[in-house]
Amino acid sequence: MKRINLLFLTSLLMAASCSQDRLVGLGQDTPIQFRAVMDRQTKATALSTGMTDFNVTAWKGGDDHASVQPHIDQADYERGTDGTYVSANKYFWPHTGSLEFYAYAPKATAANGLVRNSELSYTVTPLDNTDNQIDLVFAKNSGTKDQNAAGVTLNFRHTMSQVRIKVKNTNPSLVFNVTDWMIAGVDGSATFVFDDAVANTNTHAANSMYTLDRTMWTDNDSRDKSYSKDFTAATVTSANSTWGQLPGSAILIPQERAAATAYEGTNAPQNPLNGAYIAIRYEAHDASDAEEMAPAGTWGCWPVKFDWQPGFSYNYTIDLSEFGYKPAGTDEPEPVMNQATVRFVDVEVDHWQPENGNEIDLSILYGQSEPYLRFHTVGGTNTLYLVQETSQSGDVLTHLEYSLDEGTTWTGMLFRGGNSVDGYENGIEFGALGTGSADLLVRGKGFFNYIAGSSVYEYKHFVFSDDAQLVSCSGRVGGLYDYDNPNANLIKEGQYERLFENCKCLLTAPELSAMVLTPYCYKGMFKGCVNLKAAPLLPATSLSGSDMCYAEMFSGCTQLTSLPASLPATKLAKSCYYLMFTECSALTVAPELPATSLSPDCYSHMFSSCTGLATAPELPATVMASNCYDCMFAWCSNLTAAPVLPATTLETGCYSEMFYECHSLNYVKALFTENAALGCGSYWLYNVSATGKFIKNQAAQWNEDDIIPAGWEIESVAE
Repeated sequence: MKRINLLFLTSLLMAASCSQDRLVGLGQDTPIQFRAVMDRQTKATALSTGMTDFNVTAWKGGDDHASVQPHIDQADYERGTDGTYVSANKYFWPHTGSLEFYAYAPKATAANGLVRNSELSYTVTPLDNTDNQIDLVFAKNSGTKDQNAAGVTLNFRHTMSQVRIKVKNTNPSLVFNVTDWMIAGVDGSATFVFDDAVANTNTHAANSMYTLDRTMWTDNDSRDKSYSKDFTAATVTSANSTWGQLPGSAILIPQERAAATAYEGTNAPQNPLNGAYIAIRYEAHDASDAEEMAPAGTWGCWPVKFDWQPGFSYNYTIDLSEFGYKPAGTDEPEPVMNQATVRFVDVEVDHWQPENGNEIDLSILYGQSEPYLRFHTVGGTNTLYLVQETSQSGDVLTHLEYSLDEGTTWTGMLFRGGNSVDGYENGIEFGALGTGSADLLVRGKGFFNYIAGSSVYEYKHFVFSDDAQLVSCSGRVGGLYDYDNPNANLIKEGQYERLFENCKCLLTAPELSAMVLTPYCYKGMFKGCVNLKAAPLLPATSLSGSDMCYAEMFSGCTQLTSLPASLPATKLAKSCYYLMFTECSALTVAPELPATSLSPDCYSHMFSSCTGLATAPELPATVMASNCYDCMFAWCSNLTAAPVLPATTLETGCYSEMFYECHSLNYVKALFTENAALGCGSYWLYNVSATGKFIKNQAAQWNEDDIIPAGWEIESVAE
């Protein structure tokens, strides 16, 4: 055995193989030989001796796989005592033409969770016992009889991801005894289908950066699986707090999974966390062992976003001194110990090799991610443009700069004036890891969108071509205005308005950490981003003076399914949530809206045309404002019950068309006592369900015929 570039374990395989019914040529011909190359991991536990066997299928070049029998049909090659690989039968080269070889390991069995569907397709169900999980490796190459002397190279690529857990303890007054780890909220089954358009897998055989693409995987389950490992207790003190590797690892499906943000379900206190997290089981006591801090068997959970690519190893490091969150409860995650702020997890990402990797400590604590935007494309390459929609033409230097070498060098970024896609120039090409290109980093000093005059509005925004590959964006958007202070409050009107508007390829959004906002600051920011699936946290608790700050922010994001548990602002501004989620047809649940005193038009059209919305948020406000709920749930055809409306006094247009065309709505509880305000209930229950129940305040002084749909049951209750 020998290593190449310290990244690959190379096995030189002279593997003779044959078949009686596919014998071609004379008996003295040399049988087809292989030279196999692969990375060193094939199981959750590292193997030091390489592969023991693999399976090969081959067709003659140009053959239709669906209608022609293979030249080699699922032949097993096994390692012999002399270190060579042999098959039970021998297979010989055809006299002319080439052969296309497809190989995989380990052999699919009922016991290892691997099912071979075809030479290109495999269904993987990682075993519950992480010690026995397998890593599916795959190789494709072609060759001719002329290559036989040297042997055909089969470069095996990892199709799966490795995950390992490390712990540290930064508190010298605490000692932890750790007995288990668990990775939760992930795929438990998926199907890998190799893209046969890829010529072969050995183009860059000596470089593990060249991996397979995650898009070759298709989920088969609901991402609610957990994997764990128990072991003899490991004692963790502050003295060994640098990086402590816990026993074992997991080989899992490559996937992207949002971090848990709340407990889900209705059976408190058994409700589990609603997304991805890592859990550690421990016992904690003080350094003198005089006081027990947490009893044996305590589970602490650390929510974390999983973003795994095939062939990469991910090391997640937990700081035990913060104890983590409880594994079950209600509402937002509850810390195991309330006296300290829970930090989430330090993320170390390394490649499959070397064995222990280089430590890259990337904190994912909210507000502490990268101080710039990082654009990462799923496959191939993309081109990013910065465009200013204005009559101004020509190339203009902005306050932005970009890097394609992980921040080593930065270059000034230009935008192209005008509003025609044909006129876009100065685009920056970037690509996914493994394509020979890089992620694109963008930062700035003084960048913002602005109103240039009373009647002319100019704004800059990012643009990708219509055929762009899918792109994720991470980091902090505040790094565009000041990368040295990316969490600073906003100071410019319309600061990031329409920044990503109509970026149809955008998958994820960056962090928005500012606590003080400005008018129009995020208006239309992600409007029309039809592939965006999750909205970022919006942490500002006061929106006073920030009129239309979130207006149209996610309008038309038709695949948006995940929202923050709460929009925490309790002081609102005029039209602050106007059209915020309109036409987000995939939404089923809305976030909490805790404000008790409203502003004019604050929730107007907020969820209009959200046809998938099945559960409305509670509306605790008792102080109304003009048009505050105007068309808030109009055309939400899947909504069956309205939230309780506790206000007793109404304002002009406050409920106007609130549930307009909500065809399934059949329950309303509204406690207002008078409806004298102009248009306060105009068409508010227009064309709802023909039958239903209306609960009213027994002190109400209004005509039921004008308010309640005909055919509904009416019940009066005390306020």
